[in-house]
Amino acid sequence: MTIPTDPTSHTAPPSGCETERYMAMLSDYALPEAEKRAMIQALWHILDSLIRMEFGLDPIHDILAERAGNAGATTQDEVK
Repeated sequence: MTIPTDPTSHTAPPSGCETERYMAMLSDYALPEAEKRAMIQALWHILDSLIRMEFGLDPIHDILAERAGNAGATTQDEVK
């Protein structure tokens, strides 16, 4: 995941992120609206990644499970 260093860049918000819902929570901070949006989206990405890893929703879990299933393979072709 790459977090843009330019808060004015026009990247799509992460899936499921309700940016507007959290904007009011940052009203006390003297930040431009673009930076507030970037901060909310970056935090959303972090939390989304942690949840996916914890509950096995990350694609790497599928790969690891598949490899574990091939642990008894006897040839290199079966392991691939």
